[in-house]
Amino acid sequence: MVLAWNKNYGESIEIYREVLGEEPGFREARLGLARTLGWAGRYDEAIEEYKSLLAARPGDSEAGVGMARVLAWKRDYDASKDAYMSVLKKDPGNKEALLGLATTLWWKGDLGSALGKAGEVIALDPENAGARALEKRIRRSRGPLLSFYYTDSSDSDGNDLRIYKTHAFFAAGRGLRFDLDYSVFKADRLEDEARANILTGGLSYRLNKLTTFRTRLAFVNTDASSDSTSHMAGGISLRRVINKKLRGGLSYSHSPLLDTAQLIRNNIRVDDFSASLYYDAGFASFAGVASYGSYSDGNSRNGFSLDIRRASRYFGKNPVLFGGYRLNYRAFEKDLNTGYFDPGNFISNTLYLEVKGNAYNGRLEYRAEAEAGLQNYNAKSEYLSRFYLQAIAHLTDNINVDLSYKFSRSAIESTSGFRYEEYKLGINYLF
Repeated sequence: MVLAWNKNYGESIEIYREVLGEEPGFREARLGLARTLGWAGRYDEAIEEYKSLLAARPGDSEAGVGMARVLAWKRDYDASKDAYMSVLKKDPGNKEALLGLATTLWWKGDLGSALGKAGEVIALDPENAGARALEKRIRRSRGPLLSFYYTDSSDSDGNDLRIYKTHAFFAAGRGLRFDLDYSVFKADRLEDEARANILTGGLSYRLNKLTTFRTRLAFVNTDASSDSTSHMAGGISLRRVINKKLRGGLSYSHSPLLDTAQLIRNNIRVDDFSASLYYDAGFASFAGVASYGSYSDGNSRNGFSLDIRRASRYFGKNPVLFGGYRLNYRAFEKDLNTGYFDPGNFISNTLYLEVKGNAYNGRLEYRAEAEAGLQNYNAKSEYLSRFYLQAIAHLTDNINVDLSYKFSRSAIESTSGFRYEEYKLGINYLF
């Protein structure tokens, strides 16, 4: 089992099979084999081993829960639900089966029933950390939730941006969710001021067990000096789970660029197309995104990003330490300077460390990330560094406060270089 915990699944499976070849009725070895096959993603083989255990001992709740769990991993949620119910019929107080059933119902999209089952576990065991964490995740997924966020950012070129955002969402269950938000952007640089207002409605729907569809439509009004314009924006995306280790996505968006007063004043908009792939190789995860952007000022952009990350087991489950590498590439067709800040070819290679976890029984969540590396921008090579810190304080079961800070610097021809700084404050109310 130690080999399986360290993800040496192949070697672990071979040892279990050798033991069972000599002693076919050794329950613990067959149970260990079934678990390891499930962890390795060999779901059908794992299910057969669990069925063998249940055939020998029909009341084996440990094997019943294990099979139900693998069926859920296989995304056969109805069969997983039936398997859990079979265990609970014989053992109504089985907390592991109740918690597994709550998780399966959540993954299936039946949020109301999932919340009820998680509540049953907490009623039996008020200190059950797994049940409380699941209940919190289900409530966040279900909503309704109302958020207020304020962001204040500035850079060393004198650009200042303040964003006021109100957001609400509600999940109707069965994979259907509605979002609505209203944002106000206020940008200025010296005497140049501009403002934008955006009202956005969004809808996401899980088409089936593997595919999620999202769409949004926005009304945008921009006001710079005496020039005011209005237009529609929006986007659409499709995300598909290909297998346990691989998932992909496609997206399209039409949106304005609102980072600076100059961008708002020139009414620069972009049509962005992207394709993404995520692969979990076990020892590390790989995320890649290829994109193409067409700008309203006649420019266009090709881009690619790659993120390779690995979680460290040194700290255990809480906190979790991640280390990784990022590649970002961006190339513009033309060197226009009619709204987008100094476009040009850009490539960066950076290393980063990230730590995240919680404290005080989950009342405080935190995340910190530090990143450093080299970039080539407009044919100049320079150092690049970034820092990000976030803390979410759960004041009550319904209210949390979200605080974050971001800082980045690139050394362009001076030790001070180009700097960007951002503060964000949010208050979330979960009904």
